[in-house]
Amino acid sequence: MLMFGRFVAGLAWALALMIAPVYTAEVSPASASGFLTSFPEVFINFGILLGYVSNYAFSHLLLRLDWRVMLGIGAVPSIVLALMDTSQI
Repeated sequence: MLMFGRFVAGLAWALALMIAPVYTAEVSPASASGFLTSFPEVFINFGILLGYVSNYAFSHLLLRLDWRVMLGIGAVPSIVLALMDTSQI
C-alpha cells in the first residue's frame, strides 16, 4: 500500500511539474513567458544546492549530533508556516 501511495504521489508531482510551466507560458505575455517558465526550475536547483551545502556544513558537527540536526532542520520551515497560519485565525 505504501509503494502504491508513493507511485501515485510521484505521478502527481510529475504531472504538476509538467503542466504548471505549460500553463504559465500560455497565460503570460510573450515577453515574460520564458522567464516565468524557467523561474521555478532555477529555484528547485538552488534548493538542491542549498541542501547539499547545509548538509556539508552540518557534517562537521559532533558524531552523535550531525544527522539529528540534518533531519531536524527540515522541520523548521514547516513549524514557521504552521505558526504563521494559526496567527490568521
